[in-house]
Amino acid sequence: TFQADVPLQPGENPVELTTVDAAGNPSAPVGFTAVLDQQAPELTLDAPDDGLETPAATIAVAGAVTADGAPELDALVDIRVADERGRQSRVRNIQLDADGRFNGAEAPLFVGVNTLTVCAEDAAGNRGCDERRVIRVEAVPCVDIEAPAPDAVTGAPRVTVEGTVCPAVDSVLVRAGEGQPVAAVVAEGRFTVEVPLPAVG
Repeated sequence: TFQADVPLQPGENPVELTTVDAAGNPSAPVGFTAVLDQQAPELTLDAPDDGLETPAATIAVAGAVTADGAPELDALVDIRVADERGRQSRVRNIQLDADGRFNGAEAPLFVGVNTLTVCAEDAAGNRGCDERRVIRVEAVPCVDIEAPAPDAVTGAPRVTVEGTVCPAVDSVLVRAGEGQPVAAVVAEGRFTVEVPLPAVG
């Protein structure tokens, strides 16, 4: 066996090896190409926006990774989330599509200020990173009843209650008088439910 340190220049480096025996006879040369890649990939974040405030427990992270303007397809993306109290979480080994893009990666958020450090690492171990600051606010349930109108009078045994809710709300219970709560259908920031009314008199 043998070992030798060969200095490399950035890019492709042709390397040729020849052995010589004790009589001075050289062998046929054997060659290969060594590539020195010291260029960090360029990571561009499309989402989330810096300084975004959200009540959600996770945030979608999307972007692209390039090298010299071309997609860096062999790179993997990691996301590190850290808050002001020192808590951390990670999302690892996010793969790129054929255009060098990634999307749909969900990063968990702590309540408060979160620093998202997103890094792409190529096959040579070079890393390129970008950061975003996302603030997770406490989710405060809110509801606005649009129907029926206040003090509405009806002879029907049931009434339809509908309105809007905050984005963080995914469950609404409506109860008339001392009756049992009825779960509403909640979708796209709205709710609707039919509630039985207690008899009067």
